[in-house]
Amino acid sequence: MNPVATQKKRRGFVHRGVPARSLGMTSKPFAFAFAAAATLSLVLSQGCAAKLDLEERACPCAEGWTCCPSRNVCVGAGETCDGPGLGVLGPDGGALGSLGPIGSQNPYELAKAQSARCIVSAGDYVYWQNADGLVVGAPRNGGAFKVSQFRTPLADNPKCSLAVEGDSLFTTSYSIGKVIELSLRSNGEWHIGASGSLFGSVTTPSSLALTKDAVVVTEYEAGRVTLVPRSRAAAVVLADGLTRPDEVRVYSSPRGTFAYFVERGTSGEKNGTIKRVAMTASEVPNVVETLATGLDGPASPVAVDGRIYFRAGHGLYSIPLDGGAVEVVLGERSGLSIGALALASDGNHLFFSRSSGIARASRDGRDVVDLYPSTTAYVLSVDQGRIFWADSASVYTATK
Repeated sequence: MNPVATQKKRRGFVHRGVPARSLGMTSKPFAFAFAAAATLSLVLSQGCAAKLDLEERACPCAEGWTCCPSRNVCVGAGETCDGPGLGVLGPDGGALGSLGPIGSQNPYELAKAQSARCIVSAGDYVYWQNADGLVVGAPRNGGAFKVSQFRTPLADNPKCSLAVEGDSLFTTSYSIGKVIELSLRSNGEWHIGASGSLFGSVTTPSSLALTKDAVVVTEYEAGRVTLVPRSRAAAVVLADGLTRPDEVRVYSSPRGTFAYFVERGTSGEKNGTIKRVAMTASEVPNVVETLATGLDGPASPVAVDGRIYFRAGHGLYSIPLDGGAVEVVLGERSGLSIGALALASDGNHLFFSRSSGIARASRDGRDVVDLYPSTTAYVLSVDQGRIFWADSASVYTATK
């Protein structure tokens, strides 16, 4: 089960604890003399029902209504999202005024009630996909957040991935089996999804990586690694017959360019692997190379200076890009949480979540520093100045 807590959606227009209401109001006249009054009552009741219907419905919203991403429901003009710190909504879902610059707050809460499944920082902004498949973004230094104007059908995606290239953001929709491309600019200003498109036909896409001409996707439940051309041509299977492939990355080594990925293996068994496959399209799946075996749920591979660092069980390990001996960076007794598998690097240090909070270590495993105690990071991203992460509810940023 995905460690990030989710809230199940109920039937109708009930979302995230919003109470259901009866909308079936009627009025029956007692006599002809009251017919006009009864008709007026019926019209008013139907109008009231329509208003309640719009207030209760999930994003995306009808014209004149605005998405409240903290609860994933529509609100009317001038209304606010529930909960402190969210304030009055802007025209595309961002809070105006209440989420100002970070100032002295460290960590700083960028957004509440998101249950983010994946996160990435890019330039001046940080983006995440929340529990309902909505892509949300915020300035990296704090301020009003925005929700994508291009939206897919609501879905509780257990896994997702994000990548930004120029003015485009790519993400996965696990439930509908598509890659999503969203624009990040409109008339020279920052907007998420002013235009967007769905492409590819894949099964349970859990992660993606970008190449010049394609998107490489892991099909988690189908057991495949697939090349999806950006030209919208037919997808090409690079590898199949895998057991829960995930977290694909494209790296170059002295031997060529490869798609590296983890094979999570069978739940409860130490049969996970780190594998790679050449980035060349062919009529049959390419030869898959196994770099490491016997791993306990490997996760979060990241390449730095010719090595791949990854999580497995309660430890942190590394292996050369072209294969070789697995080295222990932090052993099984280092306190790494098996539930929060986030790992990221800025090229100098490794950042990860462990039982004591978010920590930083040198790449040789020395100089471990607990940066933010009592904090859990289910997803994590770093850049040259800041850390970004999400726990089971909110999205945060802090200095590193």
